[in-house]
Amino acid sequence: MTSLWQRVYDSPWHVPGLVVAMSLATLGYAWTKRRDDGSGLARFFTGWLGLFGAAIVADAMLTAPGSPLLPADAGVVQWLSIAFILLGDVRAYVLVARVTWRDEDASRAVATGALWGALVSVLMAAPARLVPAMQHNPRWIYLTYELLALAQALVWRFAVLPRRGGVGAERARWGRDVMGFVAVQYGLWALADVVILSGVGAGYGLRVVPNVLYYGAFVGYVFVRAPRSLRS
Repeated sequence: MTSLWQRVYDSPWHVPGLVVAMSLATLGYAWTKRRDDGSGLARFFTGWLGLFGAAIVADAMLTAPGSPLLPADAGVVQWLSIAFILLGDVRAYVLVARVTWRDEDASRAVATGALWGALVSVLMAAPARLVPAMQHNPRWIYLTYELLALAQALVWRFAVLPRRGGVGAERARWGRDVMGFVAVQYGLWALADVVILSGVGAGYGLRVVPNVLYYGAFVGYVFVRAPRSLRS
């Protein structure tokens, strides 16, 4: 029997309803309040907001089971989901690499961030197809993915970023804050899936929290923590 928490989690009022409303609100706020100080970083940040803000809304509208825009072809939905998962991870690493590298290395930083953001998806490709437990219950795929993504975010937050220098304290702090947000988000997802795999339906209720962080709050958090030169 489906638990109350699972019915709430599966409800279209959750995704796309709540998360799209939050995502549009935070994106709209950031877009109207952004400031262009004439730097390459400001131009990058405007492009980042536009691209990944739109992508996260499209993700919720095109892949959520309760969405009126959900494609009828299940194969299309599966490929869209994979593409949006990649974009969702890449967005953080592209941003953090760009803001914590010197401006003259901007292109290399963006490429490096994109590669790091795709790493966990690449690592998961084989076990997702070969491990029997993952074939039997996709929740094991989610949990393994989340734990790998959490570990990677923690390594960046506490080992990689503290070694970066030459971009100023404010930008360095911004990068650490963003990666800390990602770590919290994946930590909560992993905890929720451990609860679900233990047979406790309340795990679905807990899973709503990182969903809201991922879809609705991330862009707003990134903007609020950005250097003052980039926001009003």
